[in-house]
Amino acid sequence: MRAALILCAAVLAAAAVQATPEKKREPTFDDLGHIHGYLVNPAGEGLTGVVALRSADGAILSTHWTNSFRKGRFDIDNLLPGSYQLTTESVGPLINGLRPGDPVRVDVREDHVARPRLVARAQP
Repeated sequence: MRAALILCAAVLAAAAVQATPEKKREPTFDDLGHIHGYLVNPAGEGLTGVVALRSADGAILSTHWTNSFRKGRFDIDNLLPGSYQLTTESVGPLINGLRPGDPVRVDVREDHVARPRLVARAQP
């Protein structure tokens, strides 16, 4: 009986060790930041479109496709800390009555996720 209890305790201890989540971090990327944002219409519904990441002086660094089925979400990972601009380059191929909204300034900090929202405007 005592041997069975010891065996049971050993199995539970082994299971607990395996259940401990492994921390997966690449030390090379510790000082980088991330942008996980949304392109939405004035009602807050996600849009399909193209968002450009720009440097502080306006040069395009990269472009990112957004999808309405992901609520307009886009992800830009592993950015050096600093100030960036996000602009909407286009608002979906089948969307009428909307145009790109104003640029959004984003300050990226190390080991932090910025969550900006770009809002498309109604056509005048």
